Amino acid sequence: MEPNAPENQTPPTNPEPATNPMPPQAEAPVTPTAPEATTPVTPSPAEPASQAAPVPAGDSNKLPSAFSLFKPSWEAVKLNLATFIVLGLLSGALYAIFAITLLATQKNIASAGNLSGQTFAAFAGFGLFALVWAVIFGPAMVYVQLKSATVTKVAVADALKTGVHYALKFLGLTIVMGLVIAIGFLLLIVPGFFMLKRYILAPYFLVDKNLGIMEAMNQSAEASKKYSSALWGLIGVTFLISLPGIIPVLGAIVSALLGIAYYCAPAVRYREVTTGEPSVAVK
Repeated sequence: MEPNAPENQTPPTNPEPATNPMPPQAEAPVTPTAPEATTPVTPSPAEPASQAAPVPAGDSNKLPSAFSLFKPSWEAVKLNLATFIVLGLLSGALYAIFAITLLATQKNIASAGNLSGQTFAAFAGFGLFALVWAVIFGPAMVYVQLKSATVTKVAVADALKTGVHYALKFLGLTIVMGLVIAIGFLLLIVPGFFMLKRYILAPYFLVDKNLGIMEAMNQSAEASKKYSSALWGLIGVTFLISLPGIIPVLGAIVSALLGIAYYCAPAVRYREVTTGEPSVAVK
């Protein structure tokens, strides 16, 4: 007889069969794609600064017009404005004293009927001093113009020192040029303008290259042949600047302001003629 099973015995339950997980879907093999062919970008070189091609000797048509010299001339004037002002004030004060002395002398002659020895000595002495100063002042200003055209600062002392150095040669050049141009104007006026154009750059050649009187005039004459139209333009604009001065007060002010702005134009044109290329400020 089989033994009775215990009452509290729970019959074993069959565990649920393990659920088979879904097999991972086989990922489609990724076919490696070749990298897109990219066109290599060649770096563009930096654009060079615009430079004007050198002007062949004698090709004056390649130089800028004389009106375009206003900008580089004014830039040159501003660079050494203080030096120009000091030299101008010294020169102006000197000539003012000279004019006052002259008027006093004339008054003395009118009242006394003759010229006293003291007045004559003062007048002659101051006149000689004014002449010497004018001779020093001329090359000094030309020197400052030349340095300004090449973007170089100049002290007043250096300008006066240069003026003293070139005083005698500058005086001789002034006398010779004055006679030649005056004779040209006496010969029906037109030859005078041609002489002016021929020797307008002579003072700059003399100071810049330390030349003799005749050599400076010869080099200026040679330059005037090669760059005839460029120099005629310089003379023409200078003449036009003086025209407003005919009108009282306002016209004189306009003419003076234009003259100041154009004061270094001859030096700028001299640099263009001697280098064969336009001024940097014009490019």
